[in-house]
Amino acid sequence: MKGQGTVRRRVHLVRHGEVAYFDRSGQPHNPRDVPLTPAGLKQVEALAHHLAAVSIDRAVCSGLPRTRET
Repeated sequence: MKGQGTVRRRVHLVRHGEVAYFDRSGQPHNPRDVPLTPAGLKQVEALAHHLAAVSIDRAVCSGLPRTRET
């Protein structure tokens, strides 16, 4: 449209931080309840630092613990 500036949008796709799907004995955790590992929490901290200056209009995630923590 004439006289209107171009609106530029960016989409950031982010996967959740690291999780462990198996315990130390090799038994699987319920994949719906798996939280982030300590390494996953560090990854999320780095992501937060990276995106700190980004203006975010909307964030969408599932209800799974690992995605909500991220």
